[in-house]
Amino acid sequence: MSRAYEALLASCADTDETAGVWRRSLESLGYVCNEEVFDLMRKAFSSGDEKSRVSAVFAMGRSGDACWEQQVRGELASPNPELRFEAARACGELELPEAVAELEGLVEDEDREVQQAALGALGQIGGDKARLILRRYCRSADEATRAAAVAALDGLEFMGGDLAEIFGSLKAEAG
Repeated sequence: MSRAYEALLASCADTDETAGVWRRSLESLGYVCNEEVFDLMRKAFSSGDEKSRVSAVFAMGRSGDACWEQQVRGELASPNPELRFEAARACGELELPEAVAELEGLVEDEDREVQQAALGALGQIGGDKARLILRRYCRSADEATRAAAVAALDGLEFMGGDLAEIFGSLKAEAG
């Protein structure tokens, strides 16, 4: 294993480490998909500490493993806006099409950052329903909502578009 991985694990095992360092170490380990890291995520998620739970949801999204779907989607309805934000972001990272309807509801959340995370997640998930939602919000009277929807739709259409068509139009413009 790499020295960075070992150092991050050591931070998580060190009971003298501050809670903030422990949480950031867990978030950094989110990219590592092994049982040891997954155990740390489960421990943080089931702890009574809200900030540890936020870090766990963040790491779950980073893992890219849909095994976390139930936990992540459950936090979309959290009373804590920080958890709703991370859950929305994680749904996008995990590309959970089952979460599209819930994310659509979060676009109207009282918290602006949650709204933008939901729009971004819809762009990452893709599909016809997500595309329709994003197109609707591209016409929003609210400038920030409109900008977030346009950015998410641009990303979705780039990732789902025909690259030959994109590069052909760029070549014609440079022509």
